[in-house]
Amino acid sequence: VDEKAAVSNFKTALSSLNGISQMMYVPHENTAKKGSFAGEYSLHKVYENYQSPNFHYNEYAGGWQKVHNMKLLMVKDSRFNFNAWYYYYTLINSANSIISGISGMVKETKAEEKAFIEASALTFRAYSYQRLLNYYAKRWVDSDGGKDACLVLRIDTSMGDSPLVAQSEIYKQIY
Repeated sequence: VDEKAAVSNFKTALSSLNGISQMMYVPHENTAKKGSFAGEYSLHKVYENYQSPNFHYNEYAGGWQKVHNMKLLMVKDSRFNFNAWYYYYTLINSANSIISGISGMVKETKAEEKAFIEASALTFRAYSYQRLLNYYAKRWVDSDGGKDACLVLRIDTSMGDSPLVAQSEIYKQIY
């Protein structure tokens, strides 16, 4: 379904929002080929249920140390880096498609329904950026007041190369 049809009325827009929800627990084609990553569950399992960068590992855990302390998030060709980035930007792009299409909803759609769809899509986008900040940005206290460039800011459906922006810009968009 093209972007305009996906939000042409309240019912289809609700289905589009449901599609984002569905993406949050099913395997994605690009990530399934690189391992068994399936949405939120897998990302929380790999990135959040393990220890922190400050955890000291014994000799038996040495093989998983780079996963547990998130060092593989800094390796460009690591599947542990790719999966979270791909997954959350897929959610962001889907939310952006809904947000950009709201103005084209049929005139019979109530203002409250449009507001609900927009608020829901903005929430999915904000959530995704918050997760990306958790994985790819320094702690605020270590980020020079949010000046460190860490993520690509996408507020439309463009897919081209974009520079990384400051952490503070991402937070402004979230808020």
